[in-house]
Amino acid sequence: MKIGICVGHSRRGDSSAESVGGVDEWTYNSDVARELDIALERRGVDAVIIDDYQRGSYGAGIARCAEMLRESACTHAIELHFNSAGPTATGHEWLYWATSRNGKRFADIIGRAFSIAFPSHRRRGIKPKSRGSRGSTFLRRTHCPAIIAEPFFGSNSNDWNVFGNAQREVARAIASGIALLK
Repeated sequence: MKIGICVGHSRRGDSSAESVGGVDEWTYNSDVARELDIALERRGVDAVIIDDYQRGSYGAGIARCAEMLRESACTHAIELHFNSAGPTATGHEWLYWATSRNGKRFADIIGRAFSIAFPSHRRRGIKPKSRGSRGSTFLRRTHCPAIIAEPFFGSNSNDWNVFGNAQREVARAIASGIALLK
């Protein structure tokens, strides 16, 4: 097994969401990616971090990311994000390509592992995405089962208070789920 750890908003000129704490998604998730790589290595799982999609447009960036995942022989891919909406939105959710049984299984396992690690954090569930849905291009273009991680809402001050400095804990929760995929 080889996991592609993709940092969302890694294309040139992309402006990612900013948390109520003033930290943008790319910066936050770059730290999560490094911690996830370490946690997976400790579990004997090979991983590669993709944090520069090397293109400017969304479509070209995702196409390049998918190409790098294929070139790296990844068996699974996760793109790291955090949600942003109104100040009361809260919880974690995991997105997968609607017709991918293995993607759905991957999302479910990671979502359950995250719920165990953060039992008081609202589980919004796993959500299928289809063509035209936000984030669907990443899920559709990858050659392997892929999910998008949305572990909390950066726009919610309570979520941010819990997760703002918890990159290692977020990574370990995800890694514990990935270990179950073996």
